[in-house]
Amino acid sequence: MTISIIVPVYKAEDYLDTCIDSILKQTHYNFELILVDDGSPDCCPMICDSYAEQDKRIKVIHKQNGGVSSARNRGLIEATGETITFVDADDFIDENYLEELCTVYAGKVKLSICGMNHFVFRSDNEMQILKRNNPEDMLISTSEYWKLADDGVIGTVWGKLFNRSIIVDKHLQFDETMPVGEDKLFVLRYIQAMDSHEMIAVSNDALYYNRSDSVGSLTKRYIPNFVEISMAINREFRKMAAGIGGNSLEAQKRIEKDTAQLIDYALANATKDSAPKGIKRMLEIKRIIEVSGYKKTICDPVLFETSRAFRKILASENIILICLYLRLAKIKNNITRKD
Repeated sequence: MTISIIVPVYKAEDYLDTCIDSILKQTHYNFELILVDDGSPDCCPMICDSYAEQDKRIKVIHKQNGGVSSARNRGLIEATGETITFVDADDFIDENYLEELCTVYAGKVKLSICGMNHFVFRSDNEMQILKRNNPEDMLISTSEYWKLADDGVIGTVWGKLFNRSIIVDKHLQFDETMPVGEDKLFVLRYIQAMDSHEMIAVSNDALYYNRSDSVGSLTKRYIPNFVEISMAINREFRKMAAGIGGNSLEAQKRIEKDTAQLIDYALANATKDSAPKGIKRMLEIKRIIEVSGYKKTICDPVLFETSRAFRKILASENIILICLYLRLAKIKNNITRKD
């Protein structure tokens, strides 16, 4: 089976070698690596070209900057493999990543999934796993996709092997207008495009490594109007979920958890170093907690997994206390990561 590996590349010169090397070490040899240089202003274009000169399986596309969705869409156009997987340029994969995804991708299976690790490098250059998502080994139908609700693998395109024919036949693309959430919507649209008799195979092995502290990651970059964008994504998520078993208990649980997660992301976005300070920050946080439906979610300890004290502070809508708590929590988190 030929696999097309699509890697969007932008401002990742510190990590790109590690990413490409991990792909070239794969035990499954039959693949094409498509490096899409999204107008990166650093040394990434030269790094990509250098690797392409050494390995004929590598194809490099240089394009004007258009964002990660634009880069992935260009990769989809260039792909020729039977199947497609995505890897981010600041991440890396285990040497058995492709082989495992191929092993479970058989028969009626049109989407295979593996677990993933979220990591950072500490000040002593030792890798620290912040979170490991290990779903159970299972074979499920499209309407049972929600069984993965608590495994942290629903909303990403990495850690998955897609059927290229489905993508091409159904004209599936990433939404280039969305700065966040485009992964989740692409996956759900793909599952909607699958026939009802086609299956999803899940492997327990955590073979994808997602870097949580890269310079260009969403963990660092402030996104204006994040609340409005996230709620639009949430509405689309609910609408699409209805078409793939969205009325099941697992689906409803995941949908409500998704809302809670967006609150968490919105609060984190508002307190990033690159976010507005002072009164503008306070007004943004006020807007977050006033969005329709958020207060109910905030007060639910099952949906919004944070400390009891913080839930009470959020429910009180005291903006000064909320800002203070978030600031202290961020300082504590930074100290913990350095240790």
